[in-house]
Amino acid sequence: MPEDDFETTELKEKLEETTEHAFEGAEQPVRWVVYLSFTTAIIAVFAAIAALESGSYANEALLYKTEAVLAQATA
Repeated sequence: MPEDDFETTELKEKLEETTEHAFEGAEQPVRWVVYLSFTTAIIAVFAAIAALESGSYANEALLYKTEAVLAQATA
């Protein structure tokens, strides 16, 4: 494996410079990323509400089934 010409300190400095350069361009978030995260959050809220409602409907269906079995058993 060929060795690089960098020493450990030089490599750390180069890494820090590259990281700083990458963060300079990312100071202001891209507009579509903000919209994407907001839309994802809204969809997650709707999914949570739908899950709660489906649980309610399932409980109601079990109640009706139990009442039907009870009515059939007493007939």
